[in-house]
Amino acid sequence: MKGIIMKKEEERNIYAIYDDKTIRVYQAYNNETADEALKLGKFGSKFSLTRMTWIKPSFLWMMYRSGWASKQGQERILAIDLKREGFDEIVKNAVLSSFREVSDLSKEEWKEKLENSEVRCQWDPDRDIYGNPIGRRAIQLGIKGEMVKKYGNKIAVSVDAKNEKVAVKGWTETVELNSVEFCKKLSDIGVKTIIYTDISKDGMLNGTNLEIYKKLSKIVKSDIIASGGITFLDEIKELNENGVYGAIVGKAIYSGNLDLKEVLEVSK
Repeated sequence: MKGIIMKKEEERNIYAIYDDKTIRVYQAYNNETADEALKLGKFGSKFSLTRMTWIKPSFLWMMYRSGWASKQGQERILAIDLKREGFDEIVKNAVLSSFREVSDLSKEEWKEKLENSEVRCQWDPDRDIYGNPIGRRAIQLGIKGEMVKKYGNKIAVSVDAKNEKVAVKGWTETVELNSVEFCKKLSDIGVKTIIYTDISKDGMLNGTNLEIYKKLSKIVKSDIIASGGITFLDEIKELNENGVYGAIVGKAIYSGNLDLKEVLEVSK
């Protein structure tokens, strides 16, 4: 990790669900904080900006740490997709929480950096599904204050789906949970923004699943952001006409199928 030097040579890589735009991290909250965050689409008054919150890209370390969401005050696990540039800045500004792992600073210099930093870093033993160490370290990043305001204050629930079934484990599996009904439940409890990705269309450059977004716009009160396979300008127009709040477009712009200026124009 750039800017952080370890004394010991061991595997300390960041394993995460990510793409070109976002990286997924996890944190445990009590029910009140989680409900408020999902309803507002950001952290609200139940969340303390002065207290350090520790975000973790490793889902299994998060679950181990929270006792599989059984510990008091850690009953709810939120998956938060941070922008890649935001995550990179958090890592860049992180100070190791243990002096034993610092080799480029005196103890006094390290203490001063630690006291003045809004980001702390520590590496803990990563775990398997049974809670056993797996021989590598998982990163935890503690953030507070301005860092939380800057990067942790916008929450959208991401729903990945294939054939209207919710996809899990990095899109490798689907479960018997209807994705439209799931979005409806999220909307009913007050979730403000839902990013819906049809993974069967993502990156294929053959068009998006317009029908699913038409269906969602009719029955879901939340703001829907369409993602997955958006390729043609007419699709942007149709999504806009059907009241879809936003769209994520990537490969179609890189490949030249869409012109960003035209996309912005028809989205007005």
